[in-house]
Amino acid sequence: MVPAISPDDLCVLHIECMNIIVNAAVTSKQEECQEALLAAHKLVHLSGRSDEMFEELTNILQSKASYFSGMYGLEPPSCPVASTKRKKGKLLKKTPARSDDVDGNRSSTSGILSNEELTAVGGAAWQLNEILKAEEMRAAFLQSYAEIAFSSLKVISQVYIEQCLHFESLDLSPVFAYLSLATYSALQDVDQTDMSCSESTIVNQSLDHLLRCYDRFVNGSVTVSTDSTSTLNKNKKSAEHEHQQHVTPEGSPAEGTINVIMLGTSILKFIVDSTTIKLVNESKVRCVGFASSYTKYAVSAMKRHSEGSSFNGDDLKDILILTRSSFTYAAKLLHLVLASSSESSSPPEEAFLLANNLLDLVPAVESFAGPRFALTLVSVVKQWLPVLILGLGCRWLIGLESEMANKTCNLGDPDLPLWVAALAKNELLEAEEPREDDQSEHEQDVSPSSRKLAEMMVTLLRKGSPKILDSVGGILLSNLQLALQRAEHGIVLGLARFACDKLLGSSSSSSSSSASKNLQLTHDSLRESFFEIDRHCKEDGRVDDECSRQQLESAKVLISSVLPYDACSQTS
Repeated sequence: MVPAISPDDLCVLHIECMNIIVNAAVTSKQEECQEALLAAHKLVHLSGRSDEMFEELTNILQSKASYFSGMYGLEPPSCPVASTKRKKGKLLKKTPARSDDVDGNRSSTSGILSNEELTAVGGAAWQLNEILKAEEMRAAFLQSYAEIAFSSLKVISQVYIEQCLHFESLDLSPVFAYLSLATYSALQDVDQTDMSCSESTIVNQSLDHLLRCYDRFVNGSVTVSTDSTSTLNKNKKSAEHEHQQHVTPEGSPAEGTINVIMLGTSILKFIVDSTTIKLVNESKVRCVGFASSYTKYAVSAMKRHSEGSSFNGDDLKDILILTRSSFTYAAKLLHLVLASSSESSSPPEEAFLLANNLLDLVPAVESFAGPRFALTLVSVVKQWLPVLILGLGCRWLIGLESEMANKTCNLGDPDLPLWVAALAKNELLEAEEPREDDQSEHEQDVSPSSRKLAEMMVTLLRKGSPKILDSVGGILLSNLQLALQRAEHGIVLGLARFACDKLLGSSSSSSSSSASKNLQLTHDSLRESFFEIDRHCKEDGRVDDECSRQQLESAKVLISSVLPYDACSQTS
């Protein structure tokens, strides 16, 4: 016989459950009581009083979003008309920002959010995420509370992204909740209207909002304008001035860099997941641009911290784990974009830039964390290297032939890609004849991760399609010409060795010459490079020291060995 429970006991149980839910939402202890929280959620739902729980959590998020909007000059969250399900007198209230934060009258210390404020937001957002995962509670929440929760999380996510260098640690629960709410709302719309996922706009709009926020952060402050975001950035500049040792991108601590990479990784994961189920369609090119921008930021951050770094062992492990994850997500996105390209819809230039930036991660990690960490990344790169190679050559492989013929191998950057420079330097070191007494020093100078990457690329390129080899060869030789313009003559020789010895195999002169003829882009680039190097050697003042002259002459010899004789005869 089931024991009877009195209404009074049920009321007490409900109050206890609500106390657990509210207290955990506004303290830092929700991690210690997650099982109790989930049980409380279920009990409140089974008692038929879910609205009270939803309202408490949504009120917390709305209150904090209103405070943040007043603090940073953002548009406050919306306050929709109450659902008929809600009890009279229990309407969602728009909580005003604190009086000293309205109209820009902030105290000098209010530019940085306190741990208590961040904890309250994170706790409520985590619980909302769990509610959205539970199918039986999700439908009820989406029906009556989605709009105000979404509006609040939009404000909170923007502040989290644009202020992430301020935080010693970053709880991504609000961003996860924002994206989850957009996804489930979109899927609910699909179910109710029987439309295809690709027609959904809420995910594309939410993602576009996050990408704009991240772009503003990565690229620095925005131009002062009349919109609300300019106020945020003016306040951000003020806060940076007051707390410069903590928040400037050039001198950010380890925690700030980890926060940025963690945010970027999370957004990339969402992009890939949403693209896979076709919720993201119109923003695909923008997503590839974001992945490229984020990866370039990660590379730059590692370069900044490679000397005199304050990163400890745990920080390095965190960075490596995040870098490996973000690499995988970005490579998956690149694969999805390339797979959806065709002759009539060629890949965007951003795909080419993303492939270069992903390859740059290998030498960047080696410089930042050492060869051991970099080699673990290479094992991940190996799985996606065919995609990266296709990304490098995509603008000359996919699309109308008339358009591809006119494309140039321009990275749009005055500096050489890190992976190209590392590849060339390894070639120079391998070409040296070390003496017995400096053998160990020579071995230590060679970059093992970049060398391994180069070996894998050569294997794939020589076994694969000649068209792919031709496009990548042209890209490498365009970098050779850039190195020549920059008077980096060692890089010129290193790239000539790699292209002529490794890719084309100059050990057999006749076969190499025949191969270069069949690779039109590479052949034309080799010929142009030969003439350009020859001009540098002959013109007075272009090459001053003998070592550089010898390097250029050696590069000419290598190039002429893989070109037909008549291709070089015009310089005589």
